[in-house]
Amino acid sequence: QGQFDVDARRGINRFPNKDPLGSSTITNSVKIYASALFVPEMSLVSNTRLVRPRYMFTYRVKISHTNESKVHCRLTTRHWNIFDANGKLEQVSGPGVIGLYPEIYPGCEEFQYVSCCPISTPTGKMWGSFRFEQNGEEFDAKIDPFHFDAAASFS
Repeated sequence: QGQFDVDARRGINRFPNKDPLGSSTITNSVKIYASALFVPEMSLVSNTRLVRPRYMFTYRVKISHTNESKVHCRLTTRHWNIFDANGKLEQVSGPGVIGLYPEIYPGCEEFQYVSCCPISTPTGKMWGSFRFEQNGEEFDAKIDPFHFDAAASFS
């Protein structure tokens, strides 16, 4: 696997496969990888106090099964903590991810999605959890912090 994913249907994906600012976490055989990129075209950066800056980051989340158990589960809800360099914490919770409730099981294809998040500083971080249902029981799959860094997106 190269530095970037190449998909015949979607072209080159700018998210690096190995990102030192990304995170990878395993809970109950569910592996979650997350990383972020700065989107200058959607950001509002100004040197004046009259305009509140907005740094837009897009993030990619990959969810897969480690095949170390026979766990078959379905993502039901998400919870995110979004933290900027000014110390502001925003929490976001809701059903599924991007309107979907993916099922994860041994041998399944990796599920991935992309979303976005604005913050008021050029750096920050995001972490949280996905709740999964398995045989009528629920568990929270942890998502370790991954970092927002506007400057790193260009290095």
